[in-house]
Amino acid sequence: MIETGTALQESLVERIIEVIHADGLKPGSRIKESALARSLSVSRTPVRAALERLEKEGVVSHSPNRGMTLVNLPERRERAAQPSNEDDVLV
Repeated sequence: MIETGTALQESLVERIIEVIHADGLKPGSRIKESALARSLSVSRTPVRAALERLEKEGVVSHSPNRGMTLVNLPERRERAAQPSNEDDVLV
């Protein structure tokens, strides 16, 4: 069973998957943590956590001293709808 992470991690997982598709990456492509962090405007720590989640899902593989490599092309995920202000009203 895949554990759920924080909302930021889940958002980053979805955004990383979008980057993989947008950049046309294929299995075997190297994924650079620092480049992802810059393009997503976040620090490397949450990107690393999101990549670790993708590794547990079998999407990427980590090799010591080589970084992450795309193993399987992931399916795009639908983003969870953000609640509108009307939904925030407590009765």
